[in-house]
Order: sequence, then structure tokens, then C-alpha cells
Amino acid sequence: MKAFSLPAFLLTLIALFLAGPTSAAPTKEYLVGFHAQATAADKGRALGKERRVKNAMRRLPIVTAELEDHEVAALRRDPRVAYVEENRWIQAIDPILSAEYSTSWGVAHIGSHLVHELGYFGRDVRIAVIDTGVDYLHPDLMLRYAGGYNFVFDNADPMDDNTYSHGTHAAGIIAAELNGIGVVGVAPRARIYGVKVLDGAGFGSVEWLVQGIDWAIDNQMDIINLSLGVDFDSEALRDACDRAYAAGILLIAAAGNTGGRPALYPAAYDSVIAVNATNASDEFVAFSAVDPQVELAAPGLSISSTIRGNQVDVLDGTSQAAPHVTGVAALILAAGIADANNDGRLNDEVRQRLQQSAVPLGGTGERDSFFGYGRVDAVAALQLEISPPPVAPDVKQKKPKPDKRANLVRDPQAHPGKGTPARPR
Repeated sequence: MKAFSLPAFLLTLIALFLAGPTSAAPTKEYLVGFHAQATAADKGRALGKERRVKNAMRRLPIVTAELEDHEVAALRRDPRVAYVEENRWIQAIDPILSAEYSTSWGVAHIGSHLVHELGYFGRDVRIAVIDTGVDYLHPDLMLRYAGGYNFVFDNADPMDDNTYSHGTHAAGIIAAELNGIGVVGVAPRARIYGVKVLDGAGFGSVEWLVQGIDWAIDNQMDIINLSLGVDFDSEALRDACDRAYAAGILLIAAAGNTGGRPALYPAAYDSVIAVNATNASDEFVAFSAVDPQVELAAPGLSISSTIRGNQVDVLDGTSQAAPHVTGVAALILAAGIADANNDGRLNDEVRQRLQQSAVPLGGTGERDSFFGYGRVDAVAALQLEISPPPVAPDVKQKKPKPDKRANLVRDPQAHPGKGTPARPR
């Protein structure tokens, strides 16, 4: 188990499970979710002594266990159990490689440079990048990195080992340092937490992803960035996202490079903001999803950001679009926003501000399945009025009179110390 302490009822539950004999029948790994009102005793009675528990979430009522088929059937009939589902594999949304190298055009396109000039940087907003990890030694990220966890290898080192530096690329779009080198992020003073749930090949399990979300709840993150997705609905993943949102965390996910097909999960859940990709002309990019769940759009084509080895590279995808929205959300939180409905959390107000301030692109002015509410806009999201430079007055210039001295040049050798006089300007 990890270095943190589990709640007492979960420790009791695990002890009960581990005490029993191991069945010789074939087993599979399942995620067992309980209803919120279920007590520790209820869980113990539901699962019994012969179940083999692998893990129990700290904040979520979810347990991972090795179960036989007949045990799964019995649990699904138990009124204390909300769901039982097989622990399946997930993967990063593979980036679409681009041969073109450019600067951080997306950051400027959504107005972040103007916001930075006014002193808004997303300072100290806590963002969990749940992905392949983060290269926290990169010069553009080392001062922004604040911690994390590796659920793939169950340790406290979430270093990115992915071929495309998937998590590091997302982290750079969000918060690369404003230091005059490399690239700059949308919120270059935010705090990045690397939560590694995908291995070097970009694959992981639903359990690792749910553990990552559980970690984000337990460590009081403000925002979760999810540049990953699966094409199947998971009750455990849905439950985790819903509970994270209820805890006050804003969840932002890539809609998926589905090429016009529906959005992937977790982006397709109501508790998550699904983000599609646009190009520099604010046009829909063909690899994006088409789905009424799409909520916002952001730059996702030819996006330059940080990668492993102190370098930068250009990638395309909705995985690059989502971090732009995450960065703007951080700017809003750091600038300050009122709890309008007095529910003790701000994620719903930030989400509404993102929707209302987006630049509509669909032509109708209404939410659509391509751009959602529109392309994210940092200036409008912070409700700032940035005036254009004043127009120079149209003044008629008088025709200058010729200077009779204009053709006279002194010889500095003939007149020491006086030099050549300045010519008329």
C-alpha cells in the first residue's frame, strides 16, 4: 500500500478479506463500488472473508478485488453494492505528430499574453495532470512542479517515460514558465502535480485512473486535466468524476481524436468539460469528436510545448486543446470569482464563466456538437477590457522649408573639436 493512512473501516475491510483462504477457481480483477450510505460493516458483509482485496480508495467508496464469476453475480444482486465492473485497460489519446515547429501560438491566440501583461498568471492554482507523468526536471516546468504520485509503479516518482512525453506536453501548455526560453503556458504561475496513471507506452487501467482521481480529491486539487480517454463507459470512472466534481474540483478532458465520432470517456460525462480542437483560423479540426457533450474548443493543431530531455516539440490533438482550457480556468480561479450560489465551491462558477465567455464559432450562436459553446478566451473569461492602442490623429503636416545649410559639411580635420554638425531631421 502507499505511504498514506487508510480510513479505519477500510483497514478492517482489507484485513477481513486477506484473512480468508484463496480459492482455486479462476478470478479476475474487479472494481466494486458501494452506495454512499453503505457502512463499513455493510461492505464487510457484502464482500465476505474469502475475497481478495487489492486496493481501497481513500475518498471514493470503491474497492479493487480479485473475484470469481459466482461472487461477481452475488455482489451485483446485493443492494449495498452500486456496481461491479472488470478493471479494464485505458490509454492516452495518441498525439498526431506534426512536422512544423512553431512557438506557443495557441497561448497567444486565446489572449493569454494580454492577460499576462496585466499581471494575471494563475498563481498557486493546484492542477493535477493525470496522464503519463511529468518531466519535473525540464527547465520550463521545474519551478512549477509541486508533487504527485505514480500509480503505475506505486511510488512517489511520477516522472514521464512516455514516447511522446504526453503528460509533459500537456503540463507545458498549462504552465510552462514565463522565463524567456522555450515555450510559455497559459497560466505560468500555476502549480502542477504529476499523477501518473499511464505507462511509457501510454496505457493504464481504469483502476489507476480512478486512483489518480481519488488522489486529486484527497490532496485538494483545484483542477484535473485529463488528456486521455476510452471508448467504453465505466461506472467506477463515472462515479469518481462525479464525486470529484461534487468535491469542488473542475475536471477538463480531451474529447478525443475520434475523427467525427462521439466523444470518449471521461470527457463524455456530465461532470467533465469535453474539449475539441481548433486551428489558428478558429476552424474545426477533422480529427476532433462530434458530440453534443462537447462543451468548449481550444487550439489543438501544431501546438509547441515541453517534452522530455529539456526540449520542446509540436503535437496535434484534443489532448493539446484541453490544457488550454485548463490554463484559462486557472487564470479565473487565481484572479478571483464569487461563489454565486453559496454552495462552498467555485468549480461550477468557473465552468459557467468559461461557457459564457467563449467565442461562438458554430454560426448559430448556440452550443453545437463541434465547438460546444465556442473557443475559450482568456481575456473575456477574466472579464477584462483591454483597449486597442489609440489611433494616431490625422494631422496635416506643413511642407518644410528647404534648409540652405543642408549641403554644408564641416571638415573635422580643418576645425578640431567641432566635428560634423547634425543634419536637419
